[in-house]
Amino acid sequence: MPRSDVETFCRACSQLQTLKAAHLQSMKPLLLKRKELRQSLLETLPAAATINAGPGVAYTLKKRSSYKGFTEGRVREAFDRVFRQQHEGVEDVIATMQAVLQEIRKNPETVHLIRKKGGTETVAVSEEARALAKELADVENRISEANTAHSLATLELTTAVRETKPRVLQFLRRGRELPVTKNVSLSGGGSYSTKLKLKTFFQRKAINNQRLNSAIRACFQSFGDKEAFVDAVCDHLSREGATLSVKISNRRVVHCAY
Repeated sequence: MPRSDVETFCRACSQLQTLKAAHLQSMKPLLLKRKELRQSLLETLPAAATINAGPGVAYTLKKRSSYKGFTEGRVREAFDRVFRQQHEGVEDVIATMQAVLQEIRKNPETVHLIRKKGGTETVAVSEEARALAKELADVENRISEANTAHSLATLELTTAVRETKPRVLQFLRRGRELPVTKNVSLSGGGSYSTKLKLKTFFQRKAINNQRLNSAIRACFQSFGDKEAFVDAVCDHLSREGATLSVKISNRRVVHCAY
């Protein structure tokens, strides 16, 4: 693989990091404003009310329960509860596991402010609530437009990263399975250059019900000691479907004295 592919990948990643950081910094005031407006409208809008906030935009309140994410810690906690009971076969373990996990992951029911595509106003609302809704809709539209503009502005860089990444991974691996690190120096013109580290790492797939059930079935045949079984399931979740990826780090501009 030509060195130009490595340089293209590193330059594109480096520029993307810079542009993303600048974009996030520029978005902070809008994101803070959105947070404040959503909280104010949540407190002002009557229960069961729907308020129109512009063409095709409405807000309403809805009670719902959110769920904590799947983590290895929660999986282990669920197994600890499951094995306090007696079970018959793998399917019984899976069914009990899912019930326990749902209980562990479920947050208390809370009221959320929901944005939807228009709607009929069901109850009278105050002018304060109407003003808040319109301002919130405007802020959220501006955030969406800014994110779209950022995506379009970085499309060429994103494409360059996506197209060169497989070749860079192949170059770094060279038959090695373990993650590797390579120092890269990119000329910046004149006596300046950019120093960075190119690192490969295994990116785990997110845990979900389907992957957890598959891991339990795969490890259940060798079930013996409970702790060993739980370790085997967690190891299966971390390895199965993990993909080798690459990132850059320790980016810095240095002056080269000649």
